[in-house]
Amino acid sequence: MTSIMDFIKEFSELVKKSPHMNVNANNVENCPYGDYIYNCKNCYLCFELGGSQNGFYLQNCMKTKDCVDCSFARWSELCYECLNIERCYDCNWCIDCGDSHHLTRCFDCNACNDCFGCVGLKHKKFMIYNEQFSEEEYKDQIKSIKFDREKFKGLTLKTPRQNLHHSKSEDCVGDYIYNSKNCINCFDINNMENCIYYNAGNFNSPDKDCCDMQDASGCELCFDSFSLGYCYNCDFLIESDRCTNCAFGFGLDSCKDCFGCAYLKNKQYYILNKPHPKEEYEKRIKEIKAELIKNNQYCLAAVAEALR
Repeated sequence: MTSIMDFIKEFSELVKKSPHMNVNANNVENCPYGDYIYNCKNCYLCFELGGSQNGFYLQNCMKTKDCVDCSFARWSELCYECLNIERCYDCNWCIDCGDSHHLTRCFDCNACNDCFGCVGLKHKKFMIYNEQFSEEEYKDQIKSIKFDREKFKGLTLKTPRQNLHHSKSEDCVGDYIYNSKNCINCFDINNMENCIYYNAGNFNSPDKDCCDMQDASGCELCFDSFSLGYCYNCDFLIESDRCTNCAFGFGLDSCKDCFGCAYLKNKQYYILNKPHPKEEYEKRIKEIKAELIKNNQYCLAAVAEALR
């Protein structure tokens, strides 16, 4: 029987000798100089992007259109240099704003429109530094107004703000959690249920019953993995999609019951990229898992170590 150290060594050699993709992208068109991009078109120098088009310099954004220099923007259009916005239109230099349009240099404003330099507003319009104006006065003032940094800073210091950013969520602990339920210690997630220790699941496909995950979407019963898409019951995978019952792998696509494999597609009952009969596969997997667990190497760290 192959020793556990030989298994780790063979897996490491398998990963290192396999040709690696230069970028992680799926169903994209004209999206140069980016990585981790899915279902996008005409996006330049963007990273961790889903369902977006005509974007420049975006990071961790979802369903955006004609946006530039934004991070954590969702369902937004014609926005520039914004951070953590949702369902915004034609907003510039805004942070933590949602369901708004035509905002400039605003912070923590929701369901607002036509506001400048405002903080902590809800359901307001035609406001400048939290002061109300008529529509005519606002349009006249906005033509020549200049941003007063000190005045805006004073507003941010004296205006109460929420300690957490939760929306349409129930029984959740963490921050920037949307449309989720029963999620503990999770951050920057959307559409999730019964998840623990999850970071950056922002591509609008529900995840359920997952733990220790990052940058994944549409997964269920997955554990300690990075950059997964639509996987079921998978552990310790990196950059893999549409897999079922797989573990300890890298770059898998549409595989089932594969262990210790790299860059396989549409395969089943493989160990170290070699096919096995179902009965032999199940027997060997039990033995390998037991040895890995005994040596504290049945973890994502061991997979990551093989990539070095």
